[in-house]
Amino acid sequence: MGEKDLLRTLDRLAASGHIREIDRSFVRFLHDEAPGSDPLVLLGALLVSCASAAGHSCLDLARAAASPEEALLPGNNGEEPVPPVLPKKIDLDEWIEALRQSPLTERDSTAPLVFLEDPVPRLALRRFYRQEQTILRGIGQRAQPLELDPARVRPHLDALFPENTTPWPRIAAALAARNRFSVITGGPGTGKTTTVLSVLALLHALEGPLRIRLAAPTGKAAVRLQESIHSRLEDMARDVRETIPREVTTLHRLLGMGRKGRSPYNSRSPLPADLVVIDEASMVDVGLMAALFEALNPATRLILLGDKDQLASVEAGSVLADLCSRADEGCYTPETTAWIQESTGVPLPRNFQNSGGAPLDQQITMLRRSFRFSSTGGIGLYATSVREGRLPGEDRERPARDGASGDSPPGNDGAVQRITPGSTRDEEFRRICRESGRYLTEMSETRPDEKAPREAWEEWALSILEARGRYQILCALRRGPWGVELINQCVEEELIGAGLVPAEQTWYPGMPLMVTRNDYRLQLMNGDIGLVLDLPGALRAVFPGDEPGTLRWVLPSRLQETEKAFAMTVHKSQGSEFDHTVLVLPDTPGEILTRELVYTGITRAKKALTLVEPAPGILSRAVERRVLRQGGLADLLHRV
Repeated sequence: MGEKDLLRTLDRLAASGHIREIDRSFVRFLHDEAPGSDPLVLLGALLVSCASAAGHSCLDLARAAASPEEALLPGNNGEEPVPPVLPKKIDLDEWIEALRQSPLTERDSTAPLVFLEDPVPRLALRRFYRQEQTILRGIGQRAQPLELDPARVRPHLDALFPENTTPWPRIAAALAARNRFSVITGGPGTGKTTTVLSVLALLHALEGPLRIRLAAPTGKAAVRLQESIHSRLEDMARDVRETIPREVTTLHRLLGMGRKGRSPYNSRSPLPADLVVIDEASMVDVGLMAALFEALNPATRLILLGDKDQLASVEAGSVLADLCSRADEGCYTPETTAWIQESTGVPLPRNFQNSGGAPLDQQITMLRRSFRFSSTGGIGLYATSVREGRLPGEDRERPARDGASGDSPPGNDGAVQRITPGSTRDEEFRRICRESGRYLTEMSETRPDEKAPREAWEEWALSILEARGRYQILCALRRGPWGVELINQCVEEELIGAGLVPAEQTWYPGMPLMVTRNDYRLQLMNGDIGLVLDLPGALRAVFPGDEPGTLRWVLPSRLQETEKAFAMTVHKSQGSEFDHTVLVLPDTPGEILTRELVYTGITRAKKALTLVEPAPGILSRAVERRVLRQGGLADLLHRV
């Protein structure tokens, strides 16, 4: 393919919607910057730009050379036809040589592309390359364990953790105390928050008062962590309670990021903190994680909490999954194994030991027992099965892992219902839609008297927000017959028919809202969920405040970017939990429908789960398909 042919191809692909305008503009910019560039270099630029839109932070050249069409539409699997404008295959050696010679790919310059050959040939946008290098550097600065006498740690752990409990929280606390960087991963109900509070208590006992900052990627996740911490503080010693901050902020606010996404903190002016804890770390993309490391003093401790098996961040990268790629195996060296036994009294089973374990492996702990669900039935069984790539009842052999799991108390299964409606008109599905409006009856029956004091209206609003949050429909897709937009319409139709909401009104009492874009004027963030309520004399939108039990009231007319939230995407639900979750799958497979998405949807449920599978086999096909993001971190982290 010649240079002019490639440029014409760009125009055709942009006109047909197969590539974004930014992809086309990027390649044309490179062509103008370096006239006469080899078309293979420009083709690489196109494919790496497309890869970034799919969440990849680089392009695996061997895979792209074998199937350029798949690289153009990552994860498409032939489901969307592509015009026959790309070569069927690319000669990999010729491509590599062209990239080696190009001025657009010099690693140590400001060139927009970076060509890498170790451990495999890859092409990256310089922005992502720099961000990954910042993360690697930040972890490398914290790679060596601290000199910590296990005899000092043992009595404090004995005081914090009762005997005869699962050993992994105790191990996590010990390793977090020993390292300036640590990751605690685990599924829902495994005790990540309780464990990190024990870490804070342990560090207070060992080092005295610390400047601690707590954050999460979204406002919802921050509020949830804050509520979880508040509910457990009374169990802690008074002097420890006083050192734990009551405020959990969003990661953007912690870093002081404004509209342009820049933080004022850097190596010369670091964030004033001795310890930073980030919850829901699976949602943190490579750019935000790099900004976090850039903002911290190398001496500042960093603890990441999250579920490695959840959906990766919306933006590029899968940082937590890359960090925890060997968490199931443990990979603890003999030296770490001995230190763990001395400090915790826990003898690690042999299958978690590995003499070839990397420094990073010694900083990762996986919590393996759920205190919320049994792994033998209901929600717990579904979550465990999907995580392992199968469905409950399949006769696939499960790996036996000595000391790895342990069941929760019997009977705490969480009910699971699986339905297969033929269409959204199916009565069984319409019942689900009507169930979404149960809180509306409570809203009207408990509304205070018009002359009630402000406190009564505040309490009422809090109770209705809590009631609405007990039940939530989640969809894999935004559009299509089983997407968020149509399901929201279906729910509203049913509620209008039942006389619970009025027809043809822009705003009405009980209308659930989701903010879809950060609004710094109103201090509302993308993903915040609220309700429209009928106050004396006027409608008001109400959202949870920054502190548990507080509210933020807004005139609906001031809300600029919102949508109805009877249903929302699984992506938007991350950081939230609901008593009853309805997970709606599409009727056809696609690139979005993956094991991680299904697992994330299932694990939003606390007490009950309804799985809606419009077509046979959709769930099993989704569980077989994994999110495999291309990036440089996964290959390089274990070399740090």
